[in-house]
Amino acid sequence: MAAVAALGLLVSSARLVSADAGYLGAGTAEGAPITRVAQGSPAEQAGLRVGDIVTAVNDLPVTSGVALGRFMEGLPEGTTVRLRILRDGKEQVITARLSARPTGPVADVPRPTAPPVTKPTPPAPRPAPAKLPVLPALKAKPGYVVGRVTTMAGKPLAGVGVGIFGTTAAGDRTRFEVETAANGQYSLRVPDGIYGIAAYYETTYQGKNYRFTLFPTDGKTAPGHDASAGIVKNFIWKISGLKPNQKPGEEGAHTEGTKYYGGYVLVKNREEGTLNSPVYFTKGATLEITLTPRGPLIDGSAGQPVTFRRTFDSNITSSIHWYLTNVPVGQYALATRLITPGGAATPLNSKLSLKFSEPYTPSINVDFEPTSYGDLQMMQVTVDSIGK
Repeated sequence: MAAVAALGLLVSSARLVSADAGYLGAGTAEGAPITRVAQGSPAEQAGLRVGDIVTAVNDLPVTSGVALGRFMEGLPEGTTVRLRILRDGKEQVITARLSARPTGPVADVPRPTAPPVTKPTPPAPRPAPAKLPVLPALKAKPGYVVGRVTTMAGKPLAGVGVGIFGTTAAGDRTRFEVETAANGQYSLRVPDGIYGIAAYYETTYQGKNYRFTLFPTDGKTAPGHDASAGIVKNFIWKISGLKPNQKPGEEGAHTEGTKYYGGYVLVKNREEGTLNSPVYFTKGATLEITLTPRGPLIDGSAGQPVTFRRTFDSNITSSIHWYLTNVPVGQYALATRLITPGGAATPLNSKLSLKFSEPYTPSINVDFEPTSYGDLQMMQVTVDSIGK
């Protein structure tokens, strides 16, 4: 193995990069896991660690230490590079600015005696899941599909569309439609067969039209109900909470938003402009976002403030993509704070990401609006991490 002087890399090749190449100060072995980080180097300043695995530079794939060394060879001093890395199995993007190559020996950053332990972010207070309403049971009637549709408060919903689909005992595929009456109940005679039932509720809120898929109280969404004995199928209009057959995963991940009936917000940080040391959020800092209802929620309930927190386990030198999920559908005022490890809190400005000409302000309105099909749009917010 040979030391690559201009980068401080340990790679499976004796080839040296030129003296004019930019210096990073991190060593890798085959496969581009980092095995050395030089003290005072751009790698240390950017937060790279021994054990990180470099997978791409400026969005170009890196398959080995040799490939990384050859890529760096063509970059002059002062170049800013975006390194995509894997750390503890999670992907991150880190930005580093290459410096001049050291002229003498450079000591390595001391290796920790044990892997650093990251304490989990304390969960922010969240409203407890609401209990489903308890309503009088309906009696099954052979050959009929019957049911009741209500809000979470138990209020009957009239005019809800109920779709009944399946295969008759004769083998014919079929579909029926029925609407709930003023008491929220529906009843329809169907041929003997196996059916699935779904319900959809259309409503207007703040002048906009929404369409909600309703929650089946038995949790079943696939065909499997036998009409010969009669079917009872009840539904609840939920504006938050898990959908059927879904399990919560990693909080804040992009895969979480569509698992819930509630709305979700993509939070990013402002990146335009130039920073001499591009650290948007420091290690140990906590980004806190609170959404406070500006009025009744879409189902008429009062709603409560919802708070999300994310604590950073390393310096953040590139964009973040943080998804706030399962927010009860309504209209909110959003405010952001940055809390230091010592507990001091500083308000941050923010704006709706797609409102390009609007300024950053301490509080912004976030309204969960419908798409052209009536389901919920993902809202996007940018936090001013430069002007903090």
